[in-house]
Amino acid sequence: MISSDTLFVVAGEASGDLHGANLVKEILKERPDIKFYAMGSQQLAKAGAKIVVDAKGLGIVGFSEVLSKLNQISRAFKKTKQAILELQPKIVILIDYPGFNLRLAKAIKKSNPDIKIIYYISPQIWAWRYKRIHLIKKVVDLMAVIFPFEVAIYKNASVPVRFVGHPLVDEIKVTRSPTENRQFFGLKQKSKIIGLMPGSRHSEIKNLFPIIIKTAQILKKEVSDIEFILPLAPTLSEKDLEPFLRQTQLRIKIVKENHYDAIATCDVVVVASGTATLEVAMLAKPMVVLYKGSSVSYAIAKWLVRVPYVSLCNIVANEGIVTELLQAKATPRNIVKEVKLILEDQPYALQMIMKLQKMGHQLKQQNVTESLTNIILKLMN
Repeated sequence: MISSDTLFVVAGEASGDLHGANLVKEILKERPDIKFYAMGSQQLAKAGAKIVVDAKGLGIVGFSEVLSKLNQISRAFKKTKQAILELQPKIVILIDYPGFNLRLAKAIKKSNPDIKIIYYISPQIWAWRYKRIHLIKKVVDLMAVIFPFEVAIYKNASVPVRFVGHPLVDEIKVTRSPTENRQFFGLKQKSKIIGLMPGSRHSEIKNLFPIIIKTAQILKKEVSDIEFILPLAPTLSEKDLEPFLRQTQLRIKIVKENHYDAIATCDVVVVASGTATLEVAMLAKPMVVLYKGSSVSYAIAKWLVRVPYVSLCNIVANEGIVTELLQAKATPRNIVKEVKLILEDQPYALQMIMKLQKMGHQLKQQNVTESLTNIILKLMN
């Protein structure tokens, strides 16, 4: 029998854990009687969800990394499916993590078609594996999408869909002025500030951070009055960076909190491809985007992917606003060249900023979490 006051959230990655946590908080403001269960991590737990399956370590990037974690993912799948079928929640909210979540949706609907399934943050079927839309049509009751262009894709396939805006719209908050931020982070007022964002996963750090450190070393020699700041991803600790930082005398200011204030302080950001590119874009900061994965993962992705860009800011804009340096092109010298171009060519930098601002406006649907909250509460009632 369906439990009318129970919701289950499935978030397999750190970003989904954060977005899910914000959603749980908003719903509990309106309906404190609702019971939340989740496959998730610390953020969902803090928000008030009971974690029945710990998602720590399930975040993956690249095909080869999936293979190394198959057993862990399989165990999490079985436990999550079992928990949902035992709890019989009114609604299951699936957040991103498509390989896992679409399979889970299929299993839930097969066992109990009365459980409603909302899919928040669509699989990127517009980039690759479009055929997934046929499964989505069968097993998902509502797609809550975060990119405006996704609405037409689902409407054309007769899949119920709502554009709820991007969750970063609600999450990105800058609390201080640029002058105050420089003072707060111990940076000189007249320095050129370069942000270093090597990724949120250990595999990204391993592949990109040595290249980024070498880039920073070259910039320090070639550009006067330059400083470096590293907004640390919530999935990482300083310990994860230590083996790489020990190999350089370079001063890098590592910021564990005030993530968005740190980004807002930068003149240019060197950033790993992923959600972080949208964070930087929505703060309208010029950037250079990097991707370096295993040759197997890259070869498969290149064969399957249907869009010409890897960074979300370029994909949303459908234009190469920012430079992408992929695989063998992600070298310190190439990165230095682009960073110096942004610093020295003011019209080039200004054009990039204006285009990023325009892209950011496309994603804005004020009070994103509140919008999705209202949709969910209507379904609950």
